[in-house]
Amino acid sequence: MQPLEMDSRETPLGLEEANADDNEEESPLVDDEDGSSPHDTSKVASSDPISSKLSRRKRIKQIVFWSFTSGSQFCVFCALMIGIAILFLFGMFKPGTAGLLTMCGDEYTAGDGWESWKYQQGDLAKAEWCRPSEIEAATEYVPQCQCDNPLLKRGRTDDSYWVETLQRNKELVDSSMTEGRPLDFVIVGDSIVEHWLGTKMGEPDPHLQKQHEVYQRLFRDDDSLIHGLALGISGDKAPNVMYRLESGEMPTGFDPPLWWILVGTNDLFNSDCTVNATLAGIMQVVEHILQHREDATVVIHSILPRGGKPLLSDSNMYWGYISQLNEQLKCFSLSNGRIQFFNATSLFLTDDMSKVNQTLMPDLLHPNEIGSIRWGEQLVLQSMGYLGKDEIPEDEYFDDVNFWHK
Repeated sequence: MQPLEMDSRETPLGLEEANADDNEEESPLVDDEDGSSPHDTSKVASSDPISSKLSRRKRIKQIVFWSFTSGSQFCVFCALMIGIAILFLFGMFKPGTAGLLTMCGDEYTAGDGWESWKYQQGDLAKAEWCRPSEIEAATEYVPQCQCDNPLLKRGRTDDSYWVETLQRNKELVDSSMTEGRPLDFVIVGDSIVEHWLGTKMGEPDPHLQKQHEVYQRLFRDDDSLIHGLALGISGDKAPNVMYRLESGEMPTGFDPPLWWILVGTNDLFNSDCTVNATLAGIMQVVEHILQHREDATVVIHSILPRGGKPLLSDSNMYWGYISQLNEQLKCFSLSNGRIQFFNATSLFLTDDMSKVNQTLMPDLLHPNEIGSIRWGEQLVLQSMGYLGKDEIPEDEYFDDVNFWHK
């Protein structure tokens, strides 16, 4: 099985050519008294040679001016575009929030683009955090916004289950640092990640035992191709993950080379944050990891599709926000060579790509055993690719029944 191929994002800029009517002639000016045109030199040529000469000069100037203006319009446009590009290059003009949502090109590649995104991050935090409270199209859903400042860490310390689950995660981190085999990656996130551990809010759930067995086989067994650790807490949002990283899930000495981040669906739909606010929160988490782990690579995992309605249906209240956020996360990943983006959307859709496949996500949000196998295999392959490992398995590796029932 080969790693899932991600489509490259290309955003060519097309310019429509403006076709001027080159054959259009201006109506001659007419003298009111005798009906003759000022450009008609037949009368003055014989009687006034000086006037005739001046008239010819005037006509030549008109022709030159007409040729210059019609032929230079495109050149003027090009000069204007070059000027704007120079302003961008020297930081004299920075795109606003609206521009951020539509731009994903050379200006956000490694280098100056990273600084631009950091600027945008602050700009996004000042935007409205909450989605409009009116009833959304074709649904009876009314957002009740509880969106926090995306740039401020927030612990759910008033929830004893959350506190206990954070402590469990910290113990998993500490234990991994004493294992004989070093970690290749860690995946940090919400309930989708926590289910790998077979728990909800730290409590074992028998309905998640199969998912945990998949996790053990793919990432924890001695003969696993890659060694990983899942750190998730149900219901968490980006500011909660930020709090966790600064409160024990990222201690000194815990240095896996690959950090996966899967968070955002609760920001969008449990707290009704805007796409901009959710994006800013995830950016904050990514930047924190990059700053404190100078040799690490961060993989931003796409927000998984959810809900039972067809993705493009007007009654699907999720997909429009999810797809927009995923596009921006992919765009953001281009701003720094240490950031990757993995889009897992197609893994969880029906064959016609029209809606969520309930065979893989019975509750329309969390992968079951079958979904976990399909997803986990791709995490293995993608992680091996990001880490530059040579022993990427052949197609039949995961299909071998002995792999799952050794």
